[in-house]
Amino acid sequence: MSLPRLKRLRIFDQLKQPAKILTMEYNHAHQAVEAKLDVAGRVINLFQYFQQLPYQATGDDQELIALA
Repeated sequence: MSLPRLKRLRIFDQLKQPAKILTMEYNHAHQAVEAKLDVAGRVINLFQYFQQLPYQATGDDQELIALA
């Protein structure tokens, strides 16, 4: 998620206008990133949206790598 997108979202917040961030690349750590940036529930991934896929926590990436 880029800094300009976050700044734009904050501007909309100050204007009290609803806004969301649209992403095109999936990020496996999206939940942690959204929580840290205080934008949880305000980011929509284009591909997950149109494929109606749920947002899921993947857990620790190192754990997943060890299982592979």
